[in-house]
Amino acid sequence: MSTAAPLPWYRHFWPWFVLGLLGISVTGSLTTVYIAVSGRDPEVRGTWSRDAKAVVLDDAAERLARSLALSAALVVAVDHERLDVTLDAAPGLAPESIAILLVHPTLAGRDLELVATRTEGHLYTAALPPTFEGRSVQGRYQVSIRGRTAPVAGSDGEDWKLAAPIEIVPGEPARIGSPRSDPR
Repeated sequence: MSTAAPLPWYRHFWPWFVLGLLGISVTGSLTTVYIAVSGRDPEVRGTWSRDAKAVVLDDAAERLARSLALSAALVVAVDHERLDVTLDAAPGLAPESIAILLVHPTLAGRDLELVATRTEGHLYTAALPPTFEGRSVQGRYQVSIRGRTAPVAGSDGEDWKLAAPIEIVPGEPARIGSPRSDPR
């Protein structure tokens, strides 16, 4: 009577099937961790406040800009070295500097935060960085311009904000806000 020797474990199907499932699970888990760490969510921008249990966008600065009938025209120089902003405001409302935020709709690496200083009258100029990611500042952006009204007796002034999505084409003005109807 001859008895066949049992096969070693590595010659059977089921141990490899179970190890294969475990290997796929580990690979999937490590891939998920890599995606979670490398694909960070963009930060939330804007003026948000917590009101009771809801998070609410505070648009007081935009309402102030509308009530003051502020508007602006942005022009990126053809050589991509500077950004000029002409602020259409009543005399005395033009601050010494304004903050400009250009937010690209899909690429956070193309966002820009600039401070433009008043050069003459209502004209503000900000230096643009050299090209970033091999591209210049052009295309569709969400633009936000922030400033502060002049201080009056007993107050430091109020913050205003102009915001709108615009198409930036070098050398061509892009308008934010509604233009003033009264001549200066």
